Amino acid sequence: FKTYYPGGQLQEVVYFEESLEKGPFKEFHKNGKLKAEGEYYGGPHTEHCLLKEYDENGELSAKRICNKGQCCLIWSKEKGDVKTDNPLCIEIIKEMESKCKDK
Repeated sequence: FKTYYPGGQLQEVVYFEESLEKGPFKEFHKNGKLKAEGEYYGGPHTEHCLLKEYDENGELSAKRICNKGQCCLIWSKEKGDVKTDNPLCIEIIKEMESKCKDK
């Protein structure tokens, strides 16, 4: 499924399974550069495994590990590898690193 900005530029490409957003997706800035890429678990805002975000120049700006829409920052362009002391993020990262290793 593809969506477009009002001006006709590609906004998002997403796969559906049983009427739910599921599988790989890509979002684009209005200038055509990649904005984000990842995978949906089964519905909108259910990012799963590795989510990559890009700035308007198309440069990688952040990486997050996600579990059904709950995402935790693991790397940013400004800070490099990010370590967290948030208990929820520690649990998400621990659980998802092994599940998402092959993705």
